[in-house]
Amino acid sequence: MEERFEANSWDKLISGESRKLMAVYIPQEDAEQIRRILEKYGIFMTLSSFYYFSALMVLLENWELPPRI
Repeated sequence: MEERFEANSWDKLISGESRKLMAVYIPQEDAEQIRRILEKYGIFMTLSSFYYFSALMVLLENWELPPRI
């Protein structure tokens, strides 16, 4: 069963895990276009789709994993 994100889910995640998150800078002129694409295809509507999207971005070398310490 897929878990749906709710507005307060993000708040819970950020408040409890903020030290583990990494900020990503997106230029303002690109942010709205990116937001429309993500909403159009429902990429962040479910937890599993977010994981698949993240894995794809890493495999396509658009995102890099941080080095292990």
